[in-house]
Amino acid sequence: MDHLIELKKIWRAADTLQLPDAATVALAAKKYRSTHLRKKIWLIGMATLLGGLMLWVIYNYHSTLVSTRIGEGLTLLSTVIFIFTNTRSLNRLNRVNDVDNKVFIAYLEQVYKNRRYFYHVTQPICFALSTAGILLYFFELLQNTPYLIPGYCLIMIYLLFMWLYVRPRTFKKQSEKLELTRRHISALSEQL
Repeated sequence: MDHLIELKKIWRAADTLQLPDAATVALAAKKYRSTHLRKKIWLIGMATLLGGLMLWVIYNYHSTLVSTRIGEGLTLLSTVIFIFTNTRSLNRLNRVNDVDNKVFIAYLEQVYKNRRYFYHVTQPICFALSTAGILLYFFELLQNTPYLIPGYCLIMIYLLFMWLYVRPRTFKKQSEKLELTRRHISALSEQL
């Protein structure tokens, strides 16, 4: 009997104020899904548009240096990789529609793993290809017009800023948001 009284005390002493209610978690899951669907569709559309623009430039601009063609190819390759990875991510997101909490938690954990892989492997490859492509592409312009060298230096400074400051900060913010959503849904699942 004493065990039952102690169990009741523990049960009543549990802090349930921090646990989210079911409606809040469902709303968070829907918001997460719709926001990311919108972002992925926009990113794929813009990358496709920029890839088409690059194809148009390749077709219409007749370069004299091989480095320009290599730069065009590297930039186009990085665009294709970017479109491919975001299309795969969009397909995974479309498969998660109205599911229970455990499935959604498993999905969020998989998203976190995929995001880490993208941050540590895919994004550096795409960024290196894109940077090399941009720098090689503009090299021909520098030979003909040396007064563009400050612009070339500004492009390199911008790319370094994006790589060393914006990229880590964005990854950290996205990871924190993802972890917060996962914790809310996990808390609700444990509550049930």
